Amino acid sequence: MVSNHIAEPLQTTVSHQYDIDAAELENVISALHRLVSQSQVVVVNRRIGPGKLSHREARRAVEQNVSGPDGDAAYIEVADALNSVGRDIADARAHLHLLQDGFNRSEAELNRARALLEQAKRGGIKLPIVPTSASGPSVSVSLLGEFRAAVGTNDVVHWNGSKARALFTYMVSHRERRIPREQLLEALWPGGDPDAAANSLRVAVHGLRLAMSCGEPQLRNSFVFFENGVYAFSPKIDFTVDTEVFERHWNQGRQLEAIGDTVAAIREYEQAEAVYRGDFIQDDQYEEWSMLRREGLKDVYLAILGRLSERAFETGDYETCILRCQKIIDKDPCREDTYELLIRSYARLRQPGRARRWYEVCAQVLKDELDILPSAQTEDAYQEIFRRAPK
Repeated sequence: MVSNHIAEPLQTTVSHQYDIDAAELENVISALHRLVSQSQVVVVNRRIGPGKLSHREARRAVEQNVSGPDGDAAYIEVADALNSVGRDIADARAHLHLLQDGFNRSEAELNRARALLEQAKRGGIKLPIVPTSASGPSVSVSLLGEFRAAVGTNDVVHWNGSKARALFTYMVSHRERRIPREQLLEALWPGGDPDAAANSLRVAVHGLRLAMSCGEPQLRNSFVFFENGVYAFSPKIDFTVDTEVFERHWNQGRQLEAIGDTVAAIREYEQAEAVYRGDFIQDDQYEEWSMLRREGLKDVYLAILGRLSERAFETGDYETCILRCQKIIDKDPCREDTYELLIRSYARLRQPGRARRWYEVCAQVLKDELDILPSAQTEDAYQEIFRRAPK
């Protein structure tokens, strides 16, 4: 009953496209043929009326209908249905292959991890760098306070020269854009002989690649790229840099403060304060390019401490207010507003001796550093000592 000019090309096309063998395809065609025939029996019965035709008579009517002008249309529907079945079979097989491949890879990685752990138990080995995501290896960098860099779980300790580390620090701090070669030469070798500086840059790049590979030679060219006169880190690296975390909390705190959510803003400021473990690249204070960045981050840190100290004073937590004021003065001894808050906090705690001492320190620093006298606000804070002193 299947028209040859439809069935044969259909068999050939589907067999090749979906890799279904001839016997399997014939079974599918037969099943679909039966389904269409049975459906047409129902249609014929509905057209004539139930019970008015025997099954044999209905069958004959179906065969006449199929062999008539609508026959090809019926088998076009069969072809469409068969193509759908073929696609489903192909998709299922593809998913099966992917699952099998994933299982094989997972099993291999698991066996490798077990072997490494056994080696580590027997005698301490350095674990390889393993990417934490599909994008690439993770690199964490601390630039606030003591410098630290790690690739995966391995600390980078062998920098192969100070300029390799300086190059890394500069590139991390400017990694939002690709860095022209000339910019690196000017930043790291200012005023130097161009040829000598260019050679030093090549040496530093080589040292940086060695350092970041953590002793794994196959990774040396996976971190830093040079193309068309510019240097850049691989975009696949997943960086975590403390300066960026610090600034993110600061910006989020300001946004929350702007909409009146003071409690949430204070939480962000507290997290930012915890990240700031020291000044920017404090180990290399004399790198000229880092000066502006260092002072900018310090200003943000002082602003955060100012907000936190004021909040502590407002809520009556005078001990915390004092601690944060002292942190501010440690970074900027000429902050008169901070001395004022210190004096008032000690006065509220009924410690007039400490309040008086901080007033004296304030007056001396302002005279020595700025040649000015304490302001009226500071004098008023000083007088609070006597207003709150026990009678």
